[in-house]
Amino acid sequence: MSTSGSPNPSGHDQPPEKRSRATYEEEGKDDSASVESVSRDRGGGMLDGDERRQISRRANVDDDDDNYADYDDNDDNDDLSVVTFTNDDTVVEDCDEQERDDVDHNSMDRRHYRNMDLDKESGTFFYKDGTDIDAQEGIPAVDEYQKKSPRDMKEVRVSFGLAREVMLATLIHEYDTFHQKCRDLNIPLENEGLYQHLFGEESRLVTAMKRDLKLDHPTIYEFLATFYFAAEFRSPAKRLQEHSRVNYDGYMDQEPLNKIWRAIADAGKNGESPVYFWQDVESALNEDCREFFLTFSGQRHPIRVAWDDDKVHLQFSTHDVRSDPHFLCGGQAHQHTMSNCRGLTIHSAILAASGFPVGFRTSRQGESEHQCYETLLRFMFAYYFTVSGAAHLGLDNIIFCSDRGYWTPALILLILSFGGTVFGTIKRSYWVPFTYNQKRQDKREQIETKYGRSIFVAFSRWGEYMLKIMAWRGGTGNVSLAMNSDCSEDQLVTMEFKLKNSADAKWYHDKDLTRDQRKLKAFQQISGIDISKEDLDKVDAHIQHSLNVVMLTCTDLDFMWFTLRMFAITSSSSVASIKRAAPHIPPTAPNRPAFVNVLGYSGLLSHLGSLNRTSASTSSDEEDDEDGLTIDAALVSKMVKLMRRPTQNIANQCADFAGQIKDAVGNGSLVDATMQAMLVELGINRDRAITTPSNKMKTLLRQWITSIQNVRSVPDVDENSNEESSDEDSQDSASSPNVITYNFPYDKLLNAKEIEAMLVSRAGSALRKGELPGNLQHPTKKDQRILVLQTIDNDASFQPARYSNEVDHDPLRDAIVSGIVSKAFLRPQEGKEKSAAKLGHQNEQKYLKQYFKDGKEGKVPGVKPLCIQRCGMAMHGDKSYVRDSADAIAFELKNDDDQAAVEDDEIEDYFDPIKSHLVECKSRSGAGYEGSLRQAKNIRSIVARELGHGAIAAIARGDPVYLEVSSSQRDLFERLIPTNSERIQILHHAFTYGRNKTAFLVGDPHGTVMFGLIVTFEQDLLRDYGLLLDYLYENGLNLFYGETIDDLPVDLVEDILMSDSNLKRKYTLDDFMTQLMICRECLPDSPSKVLHPIPECSMNVPLDYALWNSSKGGSDTVTRFVWNCLPVLPVKTPQTTLVARFLMNYAVLFHRTSQSIGGTKKPDIGEDTIESIRDRNNKRQPFHKTMSWLHSRLRQSAKESRERNALSSS
Repeated sequence: MSTSGSPNPSGHDQPPEKRSRATYEEEGKDDSASVESVSRDRGGGMLDGDERRQISRRANVDDDDDNYADYDDNDDNDDLSVVTFTNDDTVVEDCDEQERDDVDHNSMDRRHYRNMDLDKESGTFFYKDGTDIDAQEGIPAVDEYQKKSPRDMKEVRVSFGLAREVMLATLIHEYDTFHQKCRDLNIPLENEGLYQHLFGEESRLVTAMKRDLKLDHPTIYEFLATFYFAAEFRSPAKRLQEHSRVNYDGYMDQEPLNKIWRAIADAGKNGESPVYFWQDVESALNEDCREFFLTFSGQRHPIRVAWDDDKVHLQFSTHDVRSDPHFLCGGQAHQHTMSNCRGLTIHSAILAASGFPVGFRTSRQGESEHQCYETLLRFMFAYYFTVSGAAHLGLDNIIFCSDRGYWTPALILLILSFGGTVFGTIKRSYWVPFTYNQKRQDKREQIETKYGRSIFVAFSRWGEYMLKIMAWRGGTGNVSLAMNSDCSEDQLVTMEFKLKNSADAKWYHDKDLTRDQRKLKAFQQISGIDISKEDLDKVDAHIQHSLNVVMLTCTDLDFMWFTLRMFAITSSSSVASIKRAAPHIPPTAPNRPAFVNVLGYSGLLSHLGSLNRTSASTSSDEEDDEDGLTIDAALVSKMVKLMRRPTQNIANQCADFAGQIKDAVGNGSLVDATMQAMLVELGINRDRAITTPSNKMKTLLRQWITSIQNVRSVPDVDENSNEESSDEDSQDSASSPNVITYNFPYDKLLNAKEIEAMLVSRAGSALRKGELPGNLQHPTKKDQRILVLQTIDNDASFQPARYSNEVDHDPLRDAIVSGIVSKAFLRPQEGKEKSAAKLGHQNEQKYLKQYFKDGKEGKVPGVKPLCIQRCGMAMHGDKSYVRDSADAIAFELKNDDDQAAVEDDEIEDYFDPIKSHLVECKSRSGAGYEGSLRQAKNIRSIVARELGHGAIAAIARGDPVYLEVSSSQRDLFERLIPTNSERIQILHHAFTYGRNKTAFLVGDPHGTVMFGLIVTFEQDLLRDYGLLLDYLYENGLNLFYGETIDDLPVDLVEDILMSDSNLKRKYTLDDFMTQLMICRECLPDSPSKVLHPIPECSMNVPLDYALWNSSKGGSDTVTRFVWNCLPVLPVKTPQTTLVARFLMNYAVLFHRTSQSIGGTKKPDIGEDTIESIRDRNNKRQPFHKTMSWLHSRLRQSAKESRERNALSSS
């Protein structure tokens, strides 16, 4: 398929598609045909008066082509349909108008797309005129796109406020260009200058009204003044005239006003004029818009044009149309579905950044939407098509933005053939490779809406141009489809973070800001506002030099905070990983003592794997009897694999192992955590295993053990054969004559969902291809799936390695990765839990202020803070995988004892006069939430008893009590902080920041501190915690931190996601990979060169969607302006309605241009946004204020014109 322009008429050997637009401009080859065709059409079209008259009065053409309603699924945005009036007085709605091209464009080559029609059955375009040229493929088939899902991507890029910068730079350029154009036209940059150009006696609008309506200037001005006056108040002029509190002097009386509206209703119907009056007003408006914004030369900065449709509501009947052939005045009637009424449609083109209107065109009878767009497009950019042979470059640097209701393959090909860029959202259609909520199955890829955030892309060439189709699943139950032709096939996806406060952009992108200066941005002072400048400087120096952390974010609970807490050891994921990894720590592990110390501190020592090892030997000749056998999940995993097509010797060996496991189960030497891990290796869902009672776990293990011991027998092979088992042995045993039949007890151990998951894991590919062993190829019931699994276990001819998704499991690694993955996506809180968490965040600042006040008053032992500051997410200075988000950090002045306690190797701390500690706040509320209010009161009583009678009296007064406690006081510590996750949390705070103290504040729902614990940690505990984290990193977490993600066990991650019932319902592997790539890119030293800390972010979407969000507002606000000041007409016909809407569009044009020249503050690309500029403009000069100025000035013009006429007549 070719999209090149016309053959090169200049005779150059260089093909036109390879020649730049500037080359043609230098050669000065004018396309006279193109200029002539544009100049013929006063209405912004391509036809002269007679031709346009003929088309506008032509009967409606029925569209017999099939529509694609089955594919389009009646999208909500598709609320426009053509109304056709037939001879039997019925109304037919045609929802998918097919392109009909009735005009021969002599200036373009026959091979262009506009000379082709789309055959929907074959998906190809063909030439209407029957010319002997090979048919070209119009659009690629949906299965011809090259698709990329997140699991196929290796990396992404991230940006911060890039969409804001792009749109703001475009707005500034459009403002500057318009101001320069006004200077070129000698228009003063003030309201009066704009008014004279748009509404003066020599203006296009007034000239058209004078010519077509035969009115003099005073009458025209008085009519316009009355129209805008009534529109400002959205009331009929008659009501304003009769209102006692309205000054109606200078406005038109009702009788002459109605007379003019009746004249407008009939203007052009008598045949004296080649066009209807509304077409002349439309033409004048389009020429004014084009003159202002699209006639400048040397366009190099890209501009974005937003397409939109303005629905003009007008109820009418079939009888009205049949009784008067000119009733619609050439307009095309539509049924507006969402508003459930009939009317007309005006297509508008708006500069997306500045909101300047650049073109309008009403849908006409006998004209397809494609023709309508092309006519408007050619008129708007007539000055871009003035070079012969360069039409395919005419729209270079022009980006056309539209929502999903506009784009059709014909329109896309039209814009691409002129060198333009198509951009915007699209609806589900037969030519889009992605779809969602689609009941009909076809070749398009279904994107499930219920899962998390993922981006899917597809590339294909449309002729000479690459088109990118995107599907973004935002995680809120919606999927959005978009496209962009400004792309390349190897282009990486860019994820845009929108900064919540635009002022943060200025300092964030300031290249002169040092790393130390940036670090301070992550701390916000909430207490100690009266601190002296000298002490504040000391605190800043302490933050910059003594805190060995990298501040990643400036706040918490924003999009960036949720992103960077993933795939790292945080205070919450640390607990999960420790709990899951502890049962798998071998007794000989070098860091096991560290686990013992940390788990003993946190009360999780029972999770640690058993220290006992059996003395039974697996062979009479074994030399390592003293090592014995470790009974854990790894042993169970090995036995499960060995018992698939085992020999009798292997079965006997596994029976021995099973006997030792049975003994360990019976004597109680296996802790619950170890048995849970064993059940997971047997195929039981991890969530189910965790919630299974101890007795039930023992029962399940005994059932599995019994199944193995039942196949035990005396081996009939050589006693001297090697009985050492290995994976290779089990594979070779498939062809051994001694292979026995063993049936795993699927029905006794696993439920239906677990059996289905195991079948998919072991033979997923064979299941999809119908290549399962036996006759049962599509098992749907539990018994059928068990039969297939048993067949796979025992059929030597079936090679599961070809179809299996299983990976070699390392139980320790799996447990660590599982803990990290399970906490990567925070579980949504609901009900009381959500309310309690929200209340806690609201009360944090109250707790911190009270803690600061009590510390100042000496009520907190050993603490006298200078100030307390909130802080964002921190990353350990030496361990990038350790991150933390404390509630606050308190700063104090050191005393003599503190200086003496500084060790010799801490020289920096010795000269630092400031010390600091972390603060963690907890709010206790209802009994249904962990850490209830009643429990907090009991703990407060324990604190009071430790402190003595004075504390009891303080409680009676309602004052908080504070106690110093050491982490070495294990018994007291467990009573004061009974929740093990909270113990790990405060330890994690201290370790990440390199401090040895954390304040633990507990308050009530009213924001009052009940008690506080000043916890001091032993250095041995901090050191062991660091060793424990290192062990977790080296044995599983490091998979997420390689140079690439190629080494990441994707199948393992997917298996973990699918085994967690909470995660499986909400997330897929694509969601996981999307977040992993974003998280990796947001860390220091990434290819995106992200600066830290990152300001608060309010949104995270692909850059294309961020640009669309900034682009779509321009056209939407034009419609909003008009609807906010909607005129009430005394004579309502199709022509009066259209004229009134165009007059309102004139007011919008005046309003937007007036806003651009007003105001003293110019747009600042450093800190402004499109939204902030629009908000500033609208506050300074709202639309109703412009309307008020306009009708007052028109009333004055009527008076001045009448005085001039009187003076000239006298």
